[in-house]
Amino acid sequence: MIFEIVYEDDEPYGERFYPPLRSGSVASILVLRWVSRRFRFIVNDLDFWRSCDFDLMQQFELPNPTPFRNAQFVGTLLKDESFVSALSPRSSWWFLNVDTFFTTLINVPEMRQNTRNIEFTELNVGLGFAID
Repeated sequence: MIFEIVYEDDEPYGERFYPPLRSGSVASILVLRWVSRRFRFIVNDLDFWRSCDFDLMQQFELPNPTPFRNAQFVGTLLKDESFVSALSPRSSWWFLNVDTFFTTLINVPEMRQNTRNIEFTELNVGLGFAID
């Protein structure tokens, strides 16, 4: 069997998410990972996980989101070792807040060695410490 998986980021959110943006949604690519081990293996091997343009936070929308709830959901996703392996080679990361940053830092051990760029896109408060 040959599968071709196309992940198009320019699609309207309603078509890219399942269920289509009701009271919380998850990107179709994450749903596909949950279908079976075979699909998880195929999806984890896709290049876009390692792309500097990929933003994990854009792959889901939680009802009543808070930085803590987003970090909890990311932590749940990162309990999957194969998913962590797919994300590990990344050299550039985007974060909305410090909570998701620390959750990712704790759960993706290779992040410390491979990361060259970290961008906080919606950081409303300054960091009171230096990151070494």
